[in-house]
Amino acid sequence: MFSPFLSGTHTHSFTFSPTPTYAFALPNAPDTYRHLEIASNPSGCCRQFECHCPDVTDECRKFAGVAVRTAATNGRGLIVAVSTSAVPSLQPPWHQMLLLLLLPMAWAPLLVRLQSLIEDDRCNQTHWQRNPAAAEVDDENGPLLNVSVSNHGHSDSLFLTWNKLSREGQGFSLSLYVSETNTLLQNGSVGSNATSFRFQGLLPGTQYSIEVTALLSCAQNSSRTVTGQTVPSPAKDVILSTQSTPSELEASWSEAPGGKDGYRLALYHTESQALARNVTLPKGATNFRFERLLAGSKYALRITTLAGHFSASTSIQQWTTPIAPKALTLQSRRSNSSLTASWASTEGAEWLHFTLQNLRIPTESITVSTRKGVDSYTFQNLQPGTPYFLKVSVSAGHYEADGPNATAYTYPLSPTSVNLVNSGKSNALKVSWESPAGEREFYLVTLQEGKSGTALRNATVAAHHTHHGFRGLTPGTRYIAWVTAVAGPHRASSKSASAWTYPVAPPGGSLSSQGNAHVLHAQWQEVAGTGYIAALYTTERPMLVQNDSLSKGNSSLRYEQLSPGTHFACEISTVAGPYISLPLRLMNWTYPLPPTHLSLRNEGHSTRSLHASWKNPSGGKGHYLGTLLETKSQLEIQNVTIGKGRTSIIFEGLVPGRQYTLKMVGVAGPFQSPVQTASDWMYPLAPSGVTLTSSKQSSSLVASWNLPPGDRDQFFLRFYSQQHPLLRNITMGPSMQNFTFQELLPGRQYFLEVAALAGPYRASSLLISAWTYPQSLANVSVRSGQTPQQLIVSWMESGQGREYWIQLYSDESLSVIRNLSVPHGTAQVPIDGLVAGARYRVEIVSRAGPHYVSSRTAIGYTVPLMPLSLLVTRLSSSTLSVQWKAPAGQRDSYMVSVSEEGPAATRSHIPVEKTSTNITLVGLTPGTCYLIAVWSLAGPYNSASRNSTGCTAPTAPVNLTLRNTGSSSVLFMAWSEAPGRKDFYRLILYYLMPPGMERVQVVGPGSQDFNWTGLPAGSQYAAQVVTVKGQMEAVSSFITEWTSPLPATSVQMWNERSPTSLQVAWTPAPSRLHGYELNLYCSGCRFTAAQDFVGREATNFTFLGLTPGARYWFEIISLSGPYRASAGNVSDWTCPLPPQAVTLSNKGHLDQLSAAWEPPAGEQEGYMLTLYYAGPGTVAAKTSVQKRVKTFTFLSLLPGTKYLLEVSSLAGPYRISARNVSDWTYPSVPRKLSTVVEKSISALSVSWGKPLSKPEHCQLQLWHAGNSTILQNHTLTPWQVQHVFQDLVPGRNYSVSLSCISGTYKSSSETVVMPIELPEVKNLQCFPDVTSFFLNWTIPESDIKAYELAVEKFPRRDLHQSIHHLAVSRAEATLAELTSGSSYQIVINAVGRNGMRGPLVTTICNTSVEVLPPPVLADIPEFDANARVIISPDTFSEENGRIEYYGVVVTTNESLLRPTQDIVSRTWYDHYYGQEDSYLAVLVPNPFHFNESTSPKAWPVAVGSEECLHLQKTCNGKLKTDTQYRFSIAAFTRYNQWSPKVSFTAFSAADASVDSAMFSAPIVAGAIMGFLLTVTAIAGLVYVKHLKSRRKEKGDIPQEMATYSPRNIHRPIPIQSFRQYYEARAANANQGFFQDFEELKEVGKEQPKTEAEHPVNISKNRYPHVLPYDYTRVKLNLLDGEPHSDYINANFVPLHVKELGYIPHTW
Repeated sequence: MFSPFLSGTHTHSFTFSPTPTYAFALPNAPDTYRHLEIASNPSGCCRQFECHCPDVTDECRKFAGVAVRTAATNGRGLIVAVSTSAVPSLQPPWHQMLLLLLLPMAWAPLLVRLQSLIEDDRCNQTHWQRNPAAAEVDDENGPLLNVSVSNHGHSDSLFLTWNKLSREGQGFSLSLYVSETNTLLQNGSVGSNATSFRFQGLLPGTQYSIEVTALLSCAQNSSRTVTGQTVPSPAKDVILSTQSTPSELEASWSEAPGGKDGYRLALYHTESQALARNVTLPKGATNFRFERLLAGSKYALRITTLAGHFSASTSIQQWTTPIAPKALTLQSRRSNSSLTASWASTEGAEWLHFTLQNLRIPTESITVSTRKGVDSYTFQNLQPGTPYFLKVSVSAGHYEADGPNATAYTYPLSPTSVNLVNSGKSNALKVSWESPAGEREFYLVTLQEGKSGTALRNATVAAHHTHHGFRGLTPGTRYIAWVTAVAGPHRASSKSASAWTYPVAPPGGSLSSQGNAHVLHAQWQEVAGTGYIAALYTTERPMLVQNDSLSKGNSSLRYEQLSPGTHFACEISTVAGPYISLPLRLMNWTYPLPPTHLSLRNEGHSTRSLHASWKNPSGGKGHYLGTLLETKSQLEIQNVTIGKGRTSIIFEGLVPGRQYTLKMVGVAGPFQSPVQTASDWMYPLAPSGVTLTSSKQSSSLVASWNLPPGDRDQFFLRFYSQQHPLLRNITMGPSMQNFTFQELLPGRQYFLEVAALAGPYRASSLLISAWTYPQSLANVSVRSGQTPQQLIVSWMESGQGREYWIQLYSDESLSVIRNLSVPHGTAQVPIDGLVAGARYRVEIVSRAGPHYVSSRTAIGYTVPLMPLSLLVTRLSSSTLSVQWKAPAGQRDSYMVSVSEEGPAATRSHIPVEKTSTNITLVGLTPGTCYLIAVWSLAGPYNSASRNSTGCTAPTAPVNLTLRNTGSSSVLFMAWSEAPGRKDFYRLILYYLMPPGMERVQVVGPGSQDFNWTGLPAGSQYAAQVVTVKGQMEAVSSFITEWTSPLPATSVQMWNERSPTSLQVAWTPAPSRLHGYELNLYCSGCRFTAAQDFVGREATNFTFLGLTPGARYWFEIISLSGPYRASAGNVSDWTCPLPPQAVTLSNKGHLDQLSAAWEPPAGEQEGYMLTLYYAGPGTVAAKTSVQKRVKTFTFLSLLPGTKYLLEVSSLAGPYRISARNVSDWTYPSVPRKLSTVVEKSISALSVSWGKPLSKPEHCQLQLWHAGNSTILQNHTLTPWQVQHVFQDLVPGRNYSVSLSCISGTYKSSSETVVMPIELPEVKNLQCFPDVTSFFLNWTIPESDIKAYELAVEKFPRRDLHQSIHHLAVSRAEATLAELTSGSSYQIVINAVGRNGMRGPLVTTICNTSVEVLPPPVLADIPEFDANARVIISPDTFSEENGRIEYYGVVVTTNESLLRPTQDIVSRTWYDHYYGQEDSYLAVLVPNPFHFNESTSPKAWPVAVGSEECLHLQKTCNGKLKTDTQYRFSIAAFTRYNQWSPKVSFTAFSAADASVDSAMFSAPIVAGAIMGFLLTVTAIAGLVYVKHLKSRRKEKGDIPQEMATYSPRNIHRPIPIQSFRQYYEARAANANQGFFQDFEELKEVGKEQPKTEAEHPVNISKNRYPHVLPYDYTRVKLNLLDGEPHSDYINANFVPLHVKELGYIPHTW
């Protein structure tokens, strides 16, 4: 709608059809035309609008205020917006408004025609009538256009510009051609006022030719052709992926649309920003592999599409696969609370992740991540003595790799309170301790010998125990115990105080007389200890004879002048430390005197006693010991002890016939006198038990006897017979007990006498006799008699004898059943009444005196009887049973004889045992008769036989078969011919289904087969063959067979959507069946999947327990016995099971999701994967895979989006889905952040390219770059692209990253590390001294690493003037060794922990003028009447400056003439409690400069007037009693801690000084009060003066307080000025070092020193003011448990451990 008649400014719009130019007339004022021309082009963009007012009237001006602008196109025409300026309100009539609405339709043709008429009229003008200005710029081709073309960075458009025409024209025509083919693509036209045009919809990277034609009036057109090229399109779908090796990256991309010349690939190493690779590829390339890259590094790839001199790039970043460090070590470095991990080759990964696991507490672990470049890390605050397991993994981007692992122990803590005590036993000690903090594996308790330090015992004790006992130790020995806590390879030990085991008495010793009646010698074995105590007593009447104490090493003692024959006891005890053992008791006697005139004799014929007699010697004590010995063997027989009063003794119970010797000595204890001897014989005893026996040999007799008690010299044997009285006399040894007399006559009597001889004595036995044995009979025989019950015995005689005994034995018994006696000379005897067929034994015994001799045994048999009632029975076709009854009597066996009937038959014999009465005959010919005989056997004899006959039965046929020949109605029968004789065969066929029917057929004896025909199908039959022989038959066994069945019909199989079952059905076969066999086969199976059997009535079946998702084939077989008829196969599938363990993961990808699943049980053909959008549920992707596939990756998905996955198993027509799973694609974040630091407010501004799609899931994090502590966490808001972090600490590095979360996934941008610059230092102050000044300053809260200072003289007079640089760590510094009275320029700036340096701050500082000590005027101190030291203003001159302080120096050193400067730093405490002889007792401000009218003329000082207790500052403490003191006055022109300027008077003379007893209490009290009042007044005046002067001396203690706190805090000494510092401190006899030492006395005075100040330990301190603190002192082991005995004046000082530094862990 066009309405320019509205008041105010308004905007309206209307639509034009797409024609090049429109001209409108606005008839709103009479007689005028208002033209509105609109130029357009095919794209619908209007370029120029003009409003022409031919007549300049008010109404035209009103319409001239109309402005027209283009808004947009709508496809039907040009939408024009018209704005009207503020003009007077005119209300137009409605017909005019309606007319204007019709302008676009009604007037457009008219206006075009009018325009053409105007142009035609203009062409008719002459040359001079045209615009001359336009003619001047035309050339021969028309006006110059100056056309230029540009793509403005666009890939689908070209923009043309040209100059405005210098004369009127109709417009411009534009044509676009492809340069390569010169093909016209686009045409366009614009109005004459247009100066630009844009071609759109072009191909990227393509070169075009553009012809621009200016349409001038009168057809004078002008053309220009220009060439332009669009920007190429960047490569698409760029992927930079890792390869199998960590040093390779594979780049791939999709071909960029449009034209191009090629690609340039630039790969940058992100961390170093270095160009790693630069490759140019042809335009057809779509991939490239980068090799030999750094592992674990981030690379950025820029792929640039080249087209002419234009290019378009796209970038992508990726990490190479990291490489874990190859070597990992974990060491404790002797620390009990830390472990240091170190590794090598850390350049192969961006991050290293360490997990330290407490192996004792699995739930306790520490996780640490470090960047590459770090090669070690120390885990702090660990448990002592604990094993830890360290595992390392590396990461680079989202890639990870596992590294090596290591195990190590922290050092354990040493046990405390180790005590070693005696457990009350001589060989045992007990060690106890307190367990320290932390862990340990066990304790190693080592026991050392105290003297040598040799380790004797090692014991392992559980970690929770705190004591251990040592047994089996050496008594009386000093030991030391070490208790070591063991943790892995590490140990921590503590030592106990020494302890003694209880001593033991010497284990052995002796107290010997050494053969002397008046001497004893004591000797014992050495044992551990320090010495011995020995005491000698008499035992009969206890009395101490001698007491001795001996040192270690003495083990013998000699006692002399003792009484002979006396019993003494010596007690020896071992001493060890404080313990004395139980005594070793040694006892012995002195030697006795022997008896005299000893004799021994046998009185009469005694065999048991001897009589001894003697005379007693005069003197001596003790008793006699008599020993009776066998003279020959010297064996002691009897020992007797006889008192001194007796002179004889009788020895009873001696051995007869033995010679004895008596030895007699005087005895006292174990000692004996010289031996006296006497000897004699005992009367012997006669032998007893004398026997004379005959031996088995008939020609010898054996004599034997018992040895009589006692001894003898020999035996005498007298042997004879009645026929020979003096046959033999034999002498033999005393120990012989038998003798054999050989070659005697058999069966004769002999006599014997045996006598014993001993010395001169003899004893004989009684007379005895004996017979020799007779001889045995020979050729004894036994034979049968006339009847079966008789035997005849015969023999041949030999030798002498009285008679014969015939003894008959049964073979079954050992007892004699007959005993016959016959006289000598008989040779044969018959024996009747015996058992027939029995075996007998016969012996014949010859008798002579008491002796009997048997002959050899003879064997004989009686004849057996015939068997009774023989019976033969037929058992089978080849077996007969033979039975009989046993006859009376006995037998050895039976014999059976068997033979066939007939003359030519052979006979066989079969033996049968005697206990059997039957036998079975086997292997006989069937159908045959046999003759059988049986008789008895006994030895060589047999009875008559018993005879009978028997016949065998015929045999049935064998190998009978009944076969199915493949026909359903025929069976074939065959058999083997039966052995033996037969008449014919009878064949029988039985019907088993139905039972009861049979068919019979008879065939000849030679037949062996037969066919049964016309049988029903599928039926079972039984067949039998009978052999017939006469009346006997032999029936064969039954054999069965089936006729073949018919198969089932209409077989089908189906699935009722079950994964484990299939249903089958069929129509039964029209025949008799046994049943059906159902077989189920699966695809690819080697065996039958299932098999079952059903009855013949079944028509369906269900297979269960099948494999899901498998294809099966079913076969039904009709069964008739062993025969089968198959109906063929049918198939179907079981339903598959859904996939198991379905997962969906993005694996760190923005546009990918990886699906994985586990195959379900059973089989399947494949899987169907369907991916849905989680929100709307629409399908995002769908695919199917083979059954072997278990993973699949969906590509080109939307980042940060949740998807649902459905995975289905496919099997045949069935499809079963698993439960849906879901996951998110990885969120997309901008990879780079733009950061700007705002210095003024310590803020960090972070921005990124464009708003994020889901800002509510994104967070901007700020953390400390050093320790990864998150400081701020900001959640983004919609459309946010910037955030500012405020209140940051200057001097630190901050890390910023942007992370977004989609579901459980988090994606982060690159971490940007930004340092925060430091501010300048503030409040810089300078406190000067003569050659130094002290600086301090402040700085806003910052993280400062150091401060850098540059010092140079000011103003600079030389270009080469040196500048001194130093760095300090605190906000203060002391500059020394400067030139006094000089100006210095000091430049200072701060250095942050991040390495950033702050702004420089400059100041000027001047050193003070050198101050000299005051000259001494009066060199001798003066005293007043109260012995006070008088300080006078005339003592020192002030020509070197004003005196600030006076002091009084006290000394007890008589040789010291004048104080030294180091005495100023000593205090009363050093003197009174220490070893110092000189000190500064008084230090007061100068009292002579306050006011001339009020200032004193002299200042008396009472020395020793204050109560200082233990104050270690300058104090006027009391003096020591009975000590001579001397005094000196000191004056200070400057008193400070660095270099006081002081002069001293000489010390007062010894007679002029005072001692401590001179100051009475009233004088001292008055002096103190006066002094205090004066000091108070002086202090007040000085304070007022101080306020007026407003002098500030930072670091210097106020003058008024210098007396009480002369302490300075020293700063680090720059290395470049250390030499000057040392020389300054060493000057004046090391005065500077003494001053530094004195200042240290104030350090740590507030720390507790309770143990050091204990009265028991004061004497252990060398210096009373140098004491160890309670928490750092060295603790010794308690000595014997005594309290406070663990104290020593020593401190543990921790050393700085570094390379080339002190040795670690030493003190």
